[in-house]
Amino acid sequence: AIGRSALDRGLEVLNADGDGYVDFLPYSRFGEAWEAHERFGAGLLPSWGLVAGTVVVTLAYFVGPFALLGLGLTTTNGAFAVAGACTCALVLVTQAFFSIKVSRAQYFLLAPLSGLLVTAASVTGFARFRRGGITWKSVKYAIDRFKPL
Repeated sequence: AIGRSALDRGLEVLNADGDGYVDFLPYSRFGEAWEAHERFGAGLLPSWGLVAGTVVVTLAYFVGPFALLGLGLTTTNGAFAVAGACTCALVLVTQAFFSIKVSRAQYFLLAPLSGLLVTAASVTGFARFRRGGITWKSVKYAIDRFKPL
């Protein structure tokens, strides 16, 4: 009910300096969330090497365990199956640790997919920004205006 109300009417958020409130609406469709993560990825990582490292770690964490389990089950190799089951359990336990108190079961189960989607959107934003800039709210931000932290 709270989520539906936020989608319909928006939310008021206190500014960090306590100066006042900002009215905003949460993302109402997948495309808006994707674009926001692209903008976030545009300035998040400063080099292609760090982007590649992020992709490798994300794939190793979210895809590797399930691929290892699948390999173990399809080849009937007990060692791969046990290793895959243990690493899948590790992924799910760490997801549970971070989301069990604030999340619903479906979000917990979809966490690996959402991690892959966020990484893909961030990498897309990084590449698009470096090729010619990124547009947000009708303003084009070019790479020469980019100042890494």
